[in-house]
Amino acid sequence: DVFIETEVTPESPYVQSEVRYTLRIHHAVQLAEAELIDPAIDGAIIRKAEGEREYYKTIKDRQYRVIEIEYTLFPQASGELVIPEAVLKACIQQAGQSNRSFGGFFGGDPFNRFSNSRSVTVRSKSHTLNIQPQPKDNKGPHWLPAKQLDLGEEWDVPENEIRVGEPITRSLELSALGLTAEQLPDLNA
Repeated sequence: DVFIETEVTPESPYVQSEVRYTLRIHHAVQLAEAELIDPAIDGAIIRKAEGEREYYKTIKDRQYRVIEIEYTLFPQASGELVIPEAVLKACIQQAGQSNRSFGGFFGGDPFNRFSNSRSVTVRSKSHTLNIQPQPKDNKGPHWLPAKQLDLGEEWDVPENEIRVGEPITRSLELSALGLTAEQLPDLNA
């Protein structure tokens, strides 16, 4: 009736690089008072994406409502990193009950308990990642394991209007895909 599926990519990332952790809750029955315990991962920065994606999926002729939650992890040390199992606790509403007291998937009215429901605890599998160290051939002062890195500039005066003796401002912007803002170095002149 209810199960959790998880996916991690990549499984052998570099230290401080981005890892995508996707959690999908499948349920073919009505759930109430659902509580998902977010993963706590020692040795990694974890960020939960805003919002959840919801859709329906048919598996073996049975339709499931799927709630998909995305997390981004940034492992902080090389070696083994364990992503523990995700845990979902919920009540399954029995047939014939009203849906009036649902306050959304995660939550509900604590003063209106279901008299004819059963509690369930569902766990996903855990994942063990092999975090690769920074490559030895990286000789630069910064380690930026980004998927994309862009350096842009902007001048406050068009190039053809620059005059000797007049002040101008040059702005530099460094943007990266797959890094946190804290990982970007300061841009010194």
